[in-house]
Amino acid sequence: LWDAETGKKLGASYTSKAPDNVAFAPVGPTTVVVAHPLEALRPRVLDLGTDRVLRTFDTGKAKVTVGPVASADGRLVAFGLDAEVRVFEVGTGKLVKAFRGHTGRISALAF
Repeated sequence: LWDAETGKKLGASYTSKAPDNVAFAPVGPTTVVVAHPLEALRPRVLDLGTDRVLRTFDTGKAKVTVGPVASADGRLVAFGLDAEVRVFEVGTGKLVKAFRGHTGRISALAF
């Protein structure tokens, strides 16, 4: 990830492949929520200033298919996992709500 104004690299990716989905959560000046649907890694909060993983989100064996999408205040993040949407607290990684019952694959999310 790079600074849009300066072109300076902010940090390395946590994965060997370029992330398809990145949501910025205003929980810190260089903190982002990252998910990569092509790898079996759990979505995580990554501090780009230190390249440290601050926490992960437990999605079980399900892979993220849509998201992450951060709430406007940066406190929540949502992921689509095939036919389910899970909402987590960014600060703790705690599952807030799982929305089940969708009959097809989740194709879009928004707060």
